[in-house]
Amino acid sequence: MISMISAPLQSSFSFKKIRLRIAVIGLAFFLGFLLIGARAFELHLTDNQKLTRLVKNQYHRKVVTAPKRGSIEDMNGDTLAIDLQVDSVYASPYLIEDDSTFAAALASKLDLSKAKILEKISDKSKKFVWLKRRISEEESRQLKDFQLDGLGTLPEYKRFYPNGMLAANVLGAVGYDAEALAGLEVAQDDVLKSSDPPKLIEKDARGRTYSPFALMGVEHPNDIVVTLDKTIQYIAERELKSAVEKSKAIGGVAVVMDVHTGAVLAMAVQPTFDPNEYYKFDPQTWRNRAVIDSFEPGSIFKAFTAAAALETGSFDTKKTLHCENGALQVGKFTINDTHPHGALNLNDILKYSSNICSYKLAQLVGKKRFYELMRDFGFGQKSGLEVPGETSGLMARLPELGTLQLGTMAFGQGISTTPIQIVAAYSAIANGGTLMKPYLIREIRDFKGNTLQSFEATALRRVIRENTAKEIARMLESVVEKGGTGTAAHLSEYRVAGKTGTAQKVAPGSKAYSKNKFIASFAGFAPARAPRLAILVSIDEPKGDYYGGRVSAPVFREIMGQSLAYLKTPRDPAENASSVAQAKADKKSVAAKALKNVPNSTPKTELPAAQEETALSVDPISFAGAGKIPNFTGLSVREALRLAQAKNFRLKIRGSGICKRQEPLAGESVETSMEIVLDCEPL
Repeated sequence: MISMISAPLQSSFSFKKIRLRIAVIGLAFFLGFLLIGARAFELHLTDNQKLTRLVKNQYHRKVVTAPKRGSIEDMNGDTLAIDLQVDSVYASPYLIEDDSTFAAALASKLDLSKAKILEKISDKSKKFVWLKRRISEEESRQLKDFQLDGLGTLPEYKRFYPNGMLAANVLGAVGYDAEALAGLEVAQDDVLKSSDPPKLIEKDARGRTYSPFALMGVEHPNDIVVTLDKTIQYIAERELKSAVEKSKAIGGVAVVMDVHTGAVLAMAVQPTFDPNEYYKFDPQTWRNRAVIDSFEPGSIFKAFTAAAALETGSFDTKKTLHCENGALQVGKFTINDTHPHGALNLNDILKYSSNICSYKLAQLVGKKRFYELMRDFGFGQKSGLEVPGETSGLMARLPELGTLQLGTMAFGQGISTTPIQIVAAYSAIANGGTLMKPYLIREIRDFKGNTLQSFEATALRRVIRENTAKEIARMLESVVEKGGTGTAAHLSEYRVAGKTGTAQKVAPGSKAYSKNKFIASFAGFAPARAPRLAILVSIDEPKGDYYGGRVSAPVFREIMGQSLAYLKTPRDPAENASSVAQAKADKKSVAAKALKNVPNSTPKTELPAAQEETALSVDPISFAGAGKIPNFTGLSVREALRLAQAKNFRLKIRGSGICKRQEPLAGESVETSMEIVLDCEPL
């Protein structure tokens, strides 16, 4: 009986024990899942920055590469600076089994010595070292199908200036890692460069590279459109270089400005450099002398003295001043004229460039009013041009301005100015008396071509009345006419208003003027009765003949004549038959030179004789001309740019790498002035 009862009881106890075990195991699983869920919640939905850093440290390595920079275009859309995608070569020393074999295989392909490569890969603890950055297209082709353990390439960007030295001192240059070194590249660095994070090498937990570099983020830098005109810039640089070499000078500057807007159309500097190979040139050649260097302007300053005399009513066109027959004693100093003169009116004071009468004019105007007017013309202060390193020049403060210095300032001594100040002040006379703010940046655009910011002409202030400006312009015309000091600037097609200047330089290490070092200048504008351009040409230390009227005036004539022809500026009406004949004869000089060696230019057909009175007397430089569009697809950006230049086509490049699409399509016949859009993608 007892055994019959005990069996069920035993079975009941066993069942309860099993249920208890199942409950305990279930609870354990539940708690386990709860812990896993809580941890997952912590990892995915709460602050996990620490974990992210740990993962990145385990799987990624930072590599600094050059960020992409936006393009710089001239006012017509021609590319002046652009980033090209190029390859950079790296090695992972810890993956290289045989250093000697590795180095020997690469040395000839990268134009590096075997010893140099061995030195770079000697430390086996390193997972990444640069072997050579920004390799050439030929080197990239040689490495394309070349396989070596521990060898890799990374796409980077290299700054390319398709026109070489053209506008180099304005544009500046870019070094490694997209470091801006000079010019607009520095001034607009924040606009041009992208702000993407560093590129990353992807690797596994054991540190082995398992994929190419990941290009993190999308680079969309902004582009800049400048006021420079590529053709006028070329003309200015060509003529300036020729004059500097001919006169054996140490340097020179030529600036071309639109008198109505203050837009800088050209800014030529000698000596210059090639920004594609900036490291081969003395950094002093990178300087933009048009804004950084200041100089005593000499007699080109007399135009502002005459303007001050007229504006204040201190003198008028009917009065005369005696020029002391060429010598005036002021205390222990003697002021001299190049040629002796007696009584001269205001027109002849400018025409014959009398220092003595200019001195007397400043005394008549008075210290305070003269000083104020010179400040109003922009002297003694920065112009605000968008370039680094601009100087304000030197002009004595009003309390320190003595009688003698006031007088010498009147003929351009005892004051220093920058070329951009001079050409802006001459523009004020040309446009009727308003000082315009000089500017170089026309637009800032995003990567899609949308305008983010545009810059327009800015009138700073009225300096002189319109009547005063017209009178001074008329007087400056006489300087270029027969008997004046600037006859070498004369153009048969256009009336020219301008002034010569020959300034002594201060001898190094002393306060005295040098007897054999001069700056020869010519500043002016044309057409004189309907001005369009103002130009300053300044040649530093010409050898032999050093007068501005002989050294710089011919350069002004060539730049002005060719530029006005290129802009299709109607010539001034001929006053008589002999003027027409002379104008036709001069076609072989200025017009022919305008067409010689100018990039992307084709001669325009001669106009019929019946239209000559209203048309140009010189053939304009023109981009126009019909042609079939070449096939750009499959070309690199560099190759596309070269082909476009050879065929006289203008390109708009979107993206980088290899051209995949073009609009219009290859084979279509269009005007060469039309813009061709290329869509490029990385390899």
